[in-house]
Amino acid sequence: MNMLCCLFFQISFVVNSLIKEFQASQNYLLIEIFSEDWIDMKIEVAENQVIMNEVTQESTQYLNMYYKLKIGSQYKLDIFVMPDNNYTITEVPFKSCPNNCSNKGDCQNLQCRCQVMTAGDRCQFEVIQLYNRTQFSESLKSHQTLIIAVFYLQDQLIDDQDQTRNLQIQSSSTIDSKIYLLQPFQYPGSNLIEDKLIYDGLLTSNPQEIDYSNKFKKYHIQASYYSFVLVLKNMKSQSQDMVLKYQLLDNDQKFQDFILVAILSVISFIILLIIIYIVRRRCQYLSSTKTKENQEEQSDNIVIQLMPIVNPVKDLDCVICLDPLDNRLCRQTPCKHIMHDNCLKQWIQKQLTCPMCRETLNDIEYVPRAFKSRNQTSNTFILSHQGQSVVQSDRNSVRSMIITRTRQSRLAVFQ
Repeated sequence: MNMLCCLFFQISFVVNSLIKEFQASQNYLLIEIFSEDWIDMKIEVAENQVIMNEVTQESTQYLNMYYKLKIGSQYKLDIFVMPDNNYTITEVPFKSCPNNCSNKGDCQNLQCRCQVMTAGDRCQFEVIQLYNRTQFSESLKSHQTLIIAVFYLQDQLIDDQDQTRNLQIQSSSTIDSKIYLLQPFQYPGSNLIEDKLIYDGLLTSNPQEIDYSNKFKKYHIQASYYSFVLVLKNMKSQSQDMVLKYQLLDNDQKFQDFILVAILSVISFIILLIIIYIVRRRCQYLSSTKTKENQEEQSDNIVIQLMPIVNPVKDLDCVICLDPLDNRLCRQTPCKHIMHDNCLKQWIQKQLTCPMCRETLNDIEYVPRAFKSRNQTSNTFILSHQGQSVVQSDRNSVRSMIITRTRQSRLAVFQ
């Protein structure tokens, strides 16, 4: 092995293949392997039976490795590759660009400087350029990487309100993707960096909307082109037919959606206010009804309390419940009728007339030092006795009229 050692080796799918040992005659060892359908590989470099370096990968398209050698030392290589592929092993006197630049890339400071529309660590990818298109089709092999640049004018990216239009993109097959936004006169070879990344994830049949406004900067030349650079990779073990669809969304639709949401929000708010108003009115009505009932009950109690308790008459029945009077507490009405106390209370809650003669039970002449006043607006009556006032609401037309009778007229009715 003098200045150059090129070995081509066929290997099986079961056992490793051992490259014969050699004595280093140059300063560096270069191992270069290229494959389109990679499954598995392993490379070991050993010096005097001691492993210097070991590389294991499942998939790649190109592998380029340098090892520092000691002239005169013994080395051996252990290389296992599936499936069969061509590889080159070379001893070189100096370390050139480690990535072995492709597509006319220049090696500067041990790095590849790519041409305008090439990309990759060794410029191995040619960038596909798309202008004025909304769809692209391609068949990707297993673990193949594809780089696409979609170009748009600055006027196409912004609307009349000077707002950016979101990018919508989808793929017929599931593809791993990274999308970068490059400013005018920026090229993929050296600008696929983190601060220009606008999307990192999978592209599927579901449209993905990408907002890149935080990465966008207006350029002073309106007729300049911006580029969305898509780095696509098929991570599956079989080939895929990909149909890529993309477009810029109009902000008019977004504005219409905003207006619709705003209108629905206002309508919901108005409905909520109506519900609150109805509930509040209902609560006020229930509270007012309860207050009136309490007032009526208090008024009825006063009327009952002004009726004297009398001894029940034997052999007479209560005209309300038809039970004998002599077994319970009894009261006498202003019209001199005697009834059970509880029966009379229940009767007064319905109407303020005597159940026998229909005489008004709150007759002013019967109540000593009582006075009556009528509120013309509310049609209520106020009964006052010994400094206490009670608001009495009308229950019916009979109760709403107070008939003032003299004692003689009542006696006449009783007779």
